Amino acid sequence: MTTTGTYRVLDGPRDGDEWLLLDRETFDPLYVPRAGGDGSVEGDGHDAALADLEPGYVVDATV
Repeated sequence: MTTTGTYRVLDGPRDGDEWLLLDRETFDPLYVPRAGGDGSVEGDGHDAALADLEPGYVVDATV
């Protein structure tokens, strides 16, 4: 399943290895893995974008 929207990036409260993305329209949460220490998330092809995220950013994304 994929979803597209505008999200606020927050630190994931459940695990230090994930981001919490809050949908700006519905406030639905999405949890996504953070980039690894080398800036990669195995097999997803989006390591550079994930490595550049910071809490507080607002991003348009397809997840």
